[in-house]
Amino acid sequence: MFEELKCESLQGMVMLNQQISCGQSSCLLPASLEKCKYDIQVIDGFLRLNHSALNPDGFSWSSPPANGQQEYYELKSGDSCIIELIVEESFGYLDRIEVVNASLTKSAEFVYNVEF
Repeated sequence: MFEELKCESLQGMVMLNQQISCGQSSCLLPASLEKCKYDIQVIDGFLRLNHSALNPDGFSWSSPPANGQQEYYELKSGDSCIIELIVEESFGYLDRIEVVNASLTKSAEFVYNVEF
């Protein structure tokens, strides 16, 4: 079992390994119970930002976010975007904001800035 990479700083640069490798291919971004603004700049690779809520059946992060919010955003090298989300609480846990390297064979790198 592996420990997930948790980006605890409100800003930073992250390099994610390809999915077929040892090491981290995803990371959790900071979230707060309110409106969150994520400024993401993809330096290289293909990323997917997932916004999910806790599903108590199996204790997994497989439920969509509340209020019909978008579940994921696909980003590619050179993209710069601002994503605004409402983070809610489900069964005592905050929604999860995860960035995943979508490539099996290439690493990805991005810069992020989070505002609450």
